[in-house]
Amino acid sequence: MKNILLLFATSILLLVSACAPSTVVTGSWKKPEVETFKGKYKHIFVAGILSDIAVRTKLETAIANRATARGMEATISSDVFPPNFTKKDLPEKDKLIEIISNTKSDVILTVAVKSIKEETRYVQTQSTPMYAPYPRYGYYGGFYGYYGQTYQEGYYTTDEIVFLETNIYDAKTLELQWSGQTKTTNAGNVDTFIKEYLYAILDRLQKEGLISGNPKK
Repeated sequence: MKNILLLFATSILLLVSACAPSTVVTGSWKKPEVETFKGKYKHIFVAGILSDIAVRTKLETAIANRATARGMEATISSDVFPPNFTKKDLPEKDKLIEIISNTKSDVILTVAVKSIKEETRYVQTQSTPMYAPYPRYGYYGGFYGYYGQTYQEGYYTTDEIVFLETNIYDAKTLELQWSGQTKTTNAGNVDTFIKEYLYAILDRLQKEGLISGNPKK
């Protein structure tokens, strides 16, 4: 019976681990006076501050699509700035503001990579048996049986962890309205990463009451 319970518990843990998203929001901040974005903004300018043009365009497009699904207009920086647009080639502040202003955007959303690091962890290939307290110590068959049951081969693996920062600014005042930080472990496929990133950010914005939970389409 205990073996069945152990197998069931292990299966549940594996299922939860498999379903858990690899992207989570580690922290967020909103301007105290801000209660909601709903009805306040009509046109969003999306800027991915990323060196990879393909990833930047995909991410900006995905965010813009979510915005239009909520009845907003959207402009992505990939359509406004040249492909070689980087921090090094950033135009002067006034020129940059003018470019964004010409899109008629009233809110600006930026996504930037804050850091990328690697973490090494040990993975045990099999779980140890359920503990059988005294007087059922014979379950282990003595010291050798206990040691053999407990010690299992494992391996070390290295995870790549990416930290992103998402900021939302009022295009008129240029004041920060909301900021969120996400942590992604082993991003892997770009499309999957973007999907999980959007889910994490939208979920946090909804929980903070800044956007509604039901887009128009």
